[in-house]
Amino acid sequence: MTDLHPGQIVDGKYEILSLLGAGGMGEVFKVRHVHLNAIRTIKVMRRTLVADETYRNRFAREARLATMLQHPNVALVYDFATLPDGTYYMVSEFIDGVTVRQWATLHGRISPGLAVNIAIQTLHGLEHIHRAGLLHRDLSADNIMIAAGPDGEPIAKIIDLGIAKRVTAAFVADATQAGVFIGNPRYSSPEQLGALPDGEEIDARADLYCLGVVLYEMLAGVAPFISNRPEGYAAKHLAALPPPLLSQPGTEHIPPGLQDVVAKTLEKDRRNRYASAKDFAAALEPYRAEAMSESTQLKIAALHASPQPQGGNATPPTVGAANATASDEMNLLEAIDRLAVQGDVSSLSRLAASHKAASRIGKAVRAALDRMAEEAIPPLGDDERAWLAASEAGTETAWTRYLTEHPDSPRAYQARLRRDELRDYASTARVDSPTAWHSFLEAWPESRYAEIARKRLSELANASAHGEQSAFEQAHATGTAEAWSQFLAVYPSGVFAATARLRLAETEQHKAHPRTVVAPQAAPAPAPAPRRPAARDLPLPVRVAIEAAIVVLVAGFLYFNVRAAERAAEGPPPPAIERTRR
Repeated sequence: MTDLHPGQIVDGKYEILSLLGAGGMGEVFKVRHVHLNAIRTIKVMRRTLVADETYRNRFAREARLATMLQHPNVALVYDFATLPDGTYYMVSEFIDGVTVRQWATLHGRISPGLAVNIAIQTLHGLEHIHRAGLLHRDLSADNIMIAAGPDGEPIAKIIDLGIAKRVTAAFVADATQAGVFIGNPRYSSPEQLGALPDGEEIDARADLYCLGVVLYEMLAGVAPFISNRPEGYAAKHLAALPPPLLSQPGTEHIPPGLQDVVAKTLEKDRRNRYASAKDFAAALEPYRAEAMSESTQLKIAALHASPQPQGGNATPPTVGAANATASDEMNLLEAIDRLAVQGDVSSLSRLAASHKAASRIGKAVRAALDRMAEEAIPPLGDDERAWLAASEAGTETAWTRYLTEHPDSPRAYQARLRRDELRDYASTARVDSPTAWHSFLEAWPESRYAEIARKRLSELANASAHGEQSAFEQAHATGTAEAWSQFLAVYPSGVFAATARLRLAETEQHKAHPRTVVAPQAAPAPAPAPRRPAARDLPLPVRVAIEAAIVVLVAGFLYFNVRAAERAAEGPPPPAIERTRR
């Protein structure tokens, strides 16, 4: 820790107003430039790190890189110098706002319109950073701030370039040592975690992945991956698929197309992501809200600070609520209750530091902190702990264990769905046929693995379209019964299957009769007419019946002929005599 405190003057020109936060490399204070009467932010390197040349070089590099950037969506750096004890400090603009994480903590899930707006502005800042030949490599909900512009519109600002790296130079002398992880495991891209072929370097698409995680978190209210350990996050970023955005509760109003944009950004293979921040922003543009809701506008308006102080003894401006209206004050009081329930001591402490102890907000937040100190926050129940463990493991065995141990849990139905989905996916992957993947997609159209299933189905279709013809040509060139049998085993119902069976039959016939010349092109000889069975081939009863029938027919024929001859010999019949009635 440093020895700086409110009221102290740093380097003869920066008056310390309040502590804003502390990080791994230093502390951040809100200060006033005593000559310009302008509010600034000063980041002072930790005194314990002054003797470490590596950290001194990194701190200096951050300042040098930051001064190269001049963009409305990137925090500006004004000054960089050294204190008499050798401690480095860096002065940047004061952003009168909150981080994305703080906004979500205070107001809950971020509306789609505001989330997309923040993401697009952040991408504009990233595009500027990337064009300067830099990568951020630590983009997260804690490094994107939301401020209110003069017109009341939200402004997104990228902060903290502490681990930014040049990508245009072949080697950076003061870069972090090889083998040391760089970034936040909760937001890191697969390539930052080691999923990178030898000889390739991390590029701008890693920052796009990190922002994709932030955007998912803003829209869904939860991160795509949840873990209690850094290695758990790493494993999931490397291998697990994020749940579809619209599968999360409360996302029914999000356009399906926006889910596709987020999913593309979270692709494991960076070649399947957007090529640049500009392309990512263009894909989000159709989902930018033309007008924000009145509620969102009020929340943004509440970010305005009080007028800047006119002297060294003036009350330091607060972040977010110094001139809050009654409505804003009620929102903050409700937020304090939520933070207390969540056990968020860090956010409550920030609120306490930015409000006078005698104010209504100050009293409420200090009372909440006192209650939390007196009462231990109740730990997670067995059911919640088991659910988190099963979610983190993400295996059929884990879900089966959860259902066995908690059969009456209100989450049991959801757990069965996840277990059955995993089970069907595993069996389908083992079969790995178009029919199996079609069946899986019909059964689980909204599955977390649906994208993988569709991709695999397309791969199998392409392989079938191209591979069958190649295999047929190879079997034809070989010309053996074994070759045709192997082809039919792989493509039993392909477009060449009928021809292959004919060739197989011809090959087997030729093998059975070597002297027979097989002429496939010649027309086949006509089949001989079937032989009529002879009477002697019939059984005796049948022959007797037939002969009797013939005798009867002949007798009948003769009888009718004789009768016809007798009638002809007798002559015509006498004419009929008509009787006259007298």
